[in-house]
Amino acid sequence: LFGKTGKHSNTAGDTYANSAENGCGDNDSSGKSPGNSLYSDLLCLCSVSGGASASCTGTALSSVEYGDGTQTTQAAGTKIAAKCPIAGKVQVTAGELRHAKSIFTTALKADKIQAAADANILGAAGSKQCNGAAAGNCVYYKDTRADGTLDIQWLTHIDDAIAKFETADAEAAVNNRIAAQAAALKGTALAAYLQALEGDAKKLTTATAIPVLSSTTPSTSDCNKHQSKDKCKEPCKRDGDATDITKNAH
Repeated sequence: LFGKTGKHSNTAGDTYANSAENGCGDNDSSGKSPGNSLYSDLLCLCSVSGGASASCTGTALSSVEYGDGTQTTQAAGTKIAAKCPIAGKVQVTAGELRHAKSIFTTALKADKIQAAADANILGAAGSKQCNGAAAGNCVYYKDTRADGTLDIQWLTHIDDAIAKFETADAEAAVNNRIAAQAAALKGTALAAYLQALEGDAKKLTTATAIPVLSSTTPSTSDCNKHQSKDKCKEPCKRDGDATDITKNAH
């Protein structure tokens, strides 16, 4: 947005070039700095001699000229930016950035005169020249590189942002899969644990009953059955020559 410093600078060479010719590309963009910042390009698109262009806002602006890249140029850029609608808080995605880039690159080749058909020009170019003055309301970017990419600094940053979004999305997808797998494993482990607990509980409830051992001590009734001394064992005692079996033991 602001160029190499990341701030809306009034030092020539930072946000804006030191002249409209250098900032907008003039008639030979090589060696110049179109595309240095979005603010600079926006001013090129909206700047003409006298500063009263109606190209960007539909109504004539006042004193909006490119200038020398210092305070006057910065003020003109601020005035243009204030005319832009505020989008509010939106979530930017890689897809939205790609769509915006596609619109931009298509516009570079739209409605060009034959002389400028091979040039990367954005805006109302009546000739192969953009100087923010008589040949204003346009930006003449550098030629496309051999690898097919555009030599536009702010567009490079958008490409970087797209790559970061896509990397983040891919990593998020991997993390989500890992989280799902971990949740599944946790569920399996919990089920196995509960099953083990249930098995232990069944073992406890179905255990063999402890046998009740019978007493080896003879009862009184057992003693009473014996009427002879040799058959009456301890702790029973025979009572003399009694014949009543109910009196044999005591």
